[in-house]
Amino acid sequence: MPNNYVPPPSVGIPTANLSNAKMAQDLGPGASADSVYANMSSSLVRAVVISVDYETLRVSIRTATGEEHPSLPFALTFPGAGARRFFGAMPEVGDMCIVGYMATSGAHQTPVILSYLVGGTAAGYDWWPTQPFGVGEVPFAYKTRETFAGIADRQRHKLRHMRPGEVVASSSQGSDLVLNEGVLLMNRRGNEIRLRDQDQAFMVRSVVEFH
Repeated sequence: MPNNYVPPPSVGIPTANLSNAKMAQDLGPGASADSVYANMSSSLVRAVVISVDYETLRVSIRTATGEEHPSLPFALTFPGAGARRFFGAMPEVGDMCIVGYMATSGAHQTPVILSYLVGGTAAGYDWWPTQPFGVGEVPFAYKTRETFAGIADRQRHKLRHMRPGEVVASSSQGSDLVLNEGVLLMNRRGNEIRLRDQDQAFMVRSVVEFH
């Protein structure tokens, strides 16, 4: 090596002036996804919901593809919401979602759930239960269920067949709303209210009826 050799300058290595106060603010107690998720790319990732706070409307996820990051809780988004209105569906542990990243301040970014994925059409149409482990492989004590939430879950699938142009809303508890040429509202026990287009009939089917 010649005596006048000068090493090349570093390329592509970011530099930043971080103070102790800034690190304490970003990583200290009470830190949220809004302040800690930094330098994430603009790509989309597939993730699994591992916990949901139904009171504060915050969710934690585990990355399935793409960049990995801490599973800190961040705010949920819905199709429509306001001070006195709400339209949306609450996610459950084990749901698959598509996540993007939204800039908050400086280089910081927070995850945003953009959409959800169907767990499998064949399993949904036939109401199959699925689980990523064998019988007896994972004990189902309460503490164990919390530990493996979003990783080893037993799920019961459900999906209605849909035709082009139909609008369908289904709850995990068993109620369905189908909008096509008519209207069908049904609960999990088969009681239903139907507006039938063919003969313009209003139909109610139930075991007990009160007026």
